[in-house]
Formats: sequence, structure tokens, C-alpha cells
Amino acid sequence: MDKYVPDGDYVVIKFARWAFEKFKGVEDKLGTQMRAVGEVMSIGKNYKEAFQKAIRSLETGRYGLGHAKDYDTMTKEELLHLLINPTSDRHFIMYEAIRKGATAEEIFDLTKVKTYFIEQMRELVEEEEELLKSKGQLPADALLNQAKQDGFSDKYLSQLLESS
Repeated sequence: MDKYVPDGDYVVIKFARWAFEKFKGVEDKLGTQMRAVGEVMSIGKNYKEAFQKAIRSLETGRYGLGHAKDYDTMTKEELLHLLINPTSDRHFIMYEAIRKGATAEEIFDLTKVKTYFIEQMRELVEEEEELLKSKGQLPADALLNQAKQDGFSDKYLSQLLESS
């Protein structure tokens, strides 16, 4: 299974929906006990598109992986420390850790998330960083087309570019 990568005409992702805020005194820590309140399923032409659709489908007010909570203000070391324990925000923390320069090996060592998926996330981070260079204006057509193919939503692009 280690060599397997998603392939075919489309990719399907099922992503758990957690709502720890609903349960008084319950720590946001994932373990063997099922604490999800549901799940979403998304379909895309590639992993990145399906993954970003899944994030939006959670109906948590998130339209992309970046800039969740205050993770983008933390240092790489703080983010890596947060990754030691699995939480419902793990993917958002991973995203910001990659933005801060964390390597796939560092993240894999802490999370055991397969390197393929970490590298897919790295490509999204790099794409987002390129998009941020166009803040206040439309990016080049090729970049915008690629962003749409990789599942960036119009709303998230609007937030990144500070444009309607």
C-alpha cells in the first residue's frame, strides 16, 4: 500500500466531520474512540481538487486549507509541536507548517501521513503562495486555471486575492 497513489478518471475522498465544541469537557484529540459527528464525501478529477472540495463540504466556514484559526501566526516549531497529537485541525496545521518550511519527512515522522499526501498539500501551499503575489488583482490566466483545476473555490480565491 505504501506505493499506491490515487489514479483513474476521478478521486473520491471521505473526510470526517468533528464537532468537539459541542461536547463539554471533551479534549480535541483523535484516538481509537469514534468522535466524528458525520462525514463528507467529495469527488474530483485529482486528489487536490477532491481534498479541497471535502474541506468546503464540512460546513465549518472554511473555504480552503490556509489561514485557519491563528495557525498562520505560529512558528514552524510551534506547528510541529501541535502535530504530535492528532486533532481535528491536523490538516490545517500541516498546511501552515509546510508554508513555514516543514519538510515532508518532518511531518511524516510526527503524523505518519503518507508522503504522497503531504507532497500534494505542499503543491497546494506553493500554488497559494503564488496566488498571494497577485493580491488586489487577478492572477495570470494560467495560474487561475490551475487553481480552479486544483479545487480552489471562488470564495477562497476572493479571500486570498482580497478581491470580490
